[in-house]
Amino acid sequence: MADKKQSGFGVWVNQHIMPPIMKFVNTKAITALQNGMVCSLPFIIIGSIFLILGNIPIPAVANAINNSGWGAVFAQANNTTFQMMGLWAAIGIAYVYVKNENYEPLAPGLTSAAFLMLQNLSIDNPLKAALTAGINNGAMSGKVVTENIDKLPHALQAFLESPVTGVINTKWMGGDGMIAAIIVGLLVGWIYTMIMKAGWTIKMPAQVPPAVSNQFTAMIPSGVILTGSMLIYGGFNVFAHTDFLNWIYNTLQIPLQGISDSFGGAIAIGFLIPFFWFFGVHGGLIMGSLVAPMLQANTADNADYLLKANFH
Repeated sequence: MADKKQSGFGVWVNQHIMPPIMKFVNTKAITALQNGMVCSLPFIIIGSIFLILGNIPIPAVANAINNSGWGAVFAQANNTTFQMMGLWAAIGIAYVYVKNENYEPLAPGLTSAAFLMLQNLSIDNPLKAALTAGINNGAMSGKVVTENIDKLPHALQAFLESPVTGVINTKWMGGDGMIAAIIVGLLVGWIYTMIMKAGWTIKMPAQVPPAVSNQFTAMIPSGVILTGSMLIYGGFNVFAHTDFLNWIYNTLQIPLQGISDSFGGAIAIGFLIPFFWFFGVHGGLIMGSLVAPMLQANTADNADYLLKANFH
């Protein structure tokens, strides 16, 4: 009797639950997300090695590495690999999306990177943090820093506290920008594909080498997308006094990361993977598509905490 009930339940799940789930998992967006995120894997693994080398948990070895200057070298390598996972994901997602539509994928991948970087080309002046936290690990408190800054002319104070512009803000290229990177990658891939299907391209004569003609083909789609990116940046800057990446982080990513790294979230992930497998469906594939970005963002946060704490 129990076997019949279980069999009946399994049939019901396979008939009513699994079809919409599989339909969702096999959509263009989820396929691009799943396969595009893999593009960041080599950089994550390589960056993790540099992270470990720079934070050997043996005090004598760690001190020797830092005193020799190699700690900073390993940190630099980590910052341009592991800590840029959002950038690699944005490129990979747009690349895979367009490739699956049988169009040349390199240009949209690079367009996705440009879209992401265009949203924030400044960083807070280090002095801004020093006004609160102090400098030199508390050797000079934030109060003392503020008192000394207040003695300077107002124009000089404003200059010292103004953001540093014309730089790539790597904060949003890593785990903190993961959700924004996913949105950008999918958006760029979808818009690029729609423009290509509509035929809004520059067609070159057949005699022109493909390496050249492909760039002219990509010019209009990429131009439209980057113009839209510019307008998004301008809109957030003028009307919301923030930027797209900050808004996505505070509105979507923080709540989603909070769910994924909670006790309930861990239990749900651990339960659903074998649950799907029980009915003959690749549980790891389904859950990986949904939660991998959040888990990678959490991993990046953990790595960042490790570096900031200078844990050895």
